[in-house]
Amino acid sequence: MLRSTENAPNRTRRTLLALAALALPAALSPQASLAQNTPAWPTRTIKLIIPLGPGSGADISARMLAPRLQARWGQSIVVENRPGGDSLIALGAFAQANDDHVFFYGPAGTITPHIFQHEKLPYDPVKDVRPIASISATTLAIAVPTALGINSLKDLVDRAKKEPGVLNAATAPGIAEMFWDGFVAREVMKIPKVPYRNIAEATNDVGEGRLQIMYSSLPMIKPGAQGGKVKILAITSAKRVDSDPDIPTSAEAGFGHFAMSGLVGMVGSRAVSDTLRRRIGTDILDVTKDAEFSQKLLATGQVPQLAGADEFEKEIERQIKQIAEVATLLGLKRKHRQE
Repeated sequence: MLRSTENAPNRTRRTLLALAALALPAALSPQASLAQNTPAWPTRTIKLIIPLGPGSGADISARMLAPRLQARWGQSIVVENRPGGDSLIALGAFAQANDDHVFFYGPAGTITPHIFQHEKLPYDPVKDVRPIASISATTLAIAVPTALGINSLKDLVDRAKKEPGVLNAATAPGIAEMFWDGFVAREVMKIPKVPYRNIAEATNDVGEGRLQIMYSSLPMIKPGAQGGKVKILAITSAKRVDSDPDIPTSAEAGFGHFAMSGLVGMVGSRAVSDTLRRRIGTDILDVTKDAEFSQKLLATGQVPQLAGADEFEKEIERQIKQIAEVATLLGLKRKHRQE
């Protein structure tokens, strides 16, 4: 039998070098490098803070999304409603947490008008607004009590001009309120506003006639319309929605300047890195791209509008430009600017 002339130490060194050479390509691969440099996430319960009450479009889509992300991430997800204060209560809690496991979930339009409306904010509109993903476009509707006898948006404008200060209105916070104010200014109407901590509470009041006009999400208004107490005059989306094809758009009603919808999505604070926000955005798109999710959104009067971090950021920038035009009409100046 032949014996190796190589001594044991040399054989051991050569074996170790061969094993290192085999491992080197994997260690240098982009996938391995990314895995080494990306910390584990999530490591604990995730919280979604919503600036609106139960039954709003954002609340509905958040509760549809949560179990899907929970299954993907293996961590519990808590949906927390913090309505009121022009969404500043929710935004303040979100920004104060400054945590990569705490997110703001709701219409971008509850954030974007603030730079024109408030001198002081409980959050930084630049550093604390890190777009992650958009989910849907909430359809906004204008409704009145059926007993009021107003059957179209034109009827409403005519009545308001004929009886200045008699009709009152309540709107969803943020961009909806700003666009409503712009509509009232353009049409030279006098319509006092009734403040609500939770706009969902206005639903019963408009049905009972204590409130004459409500401008909020279609999902929130629909139950009153289905019960016959509320008349939906128009929606302000660009086109009619499949769930309620008989409701005209504001443009079809003759008021093309009164057109907007609520873009709903998730936003992270300054604690969320660019790498993480894009990863979360990708995960959200992956768990919502099926037909079942879209159909459920459509059934509630919401239009699927799925986009990742970069596209959502662009949509927010476009919305700010749209708001700036209304702000000019209302004589509002921008109070916060990008650094």
